Amino acid sequence: MFALYASGLGLSEAAVQEAADRSEGVTGSFAKELMRRAVLRAARNDRAVADADLAAALDDLLSSGATLTRTLLGVGGGDQA
Repeated sequence: MFALYASGLGLSEAAVQEAADRSEGVTGSFAKELMRRAVLRAARNDRAVADADLAAALDDLLSSGATLTRTLLGVGGGDQA
């Protein structure tokens, strides 16, 4: 799913694989939201999406403050950090 949603974004294969590894067991909607957030982060800075945007978006989604978002996106238990 990660590779599918990252297609055409210019992200490195290594960054996409690392994101997938760090968020093992998530749903497709989580992967889609992750890519959306990475793109928005880059757009706010008026530049192409970069690996750092993906990593930052993943950190945000996996943070303890994003429990509700993870629950809504179907991440098991909703209490993972």
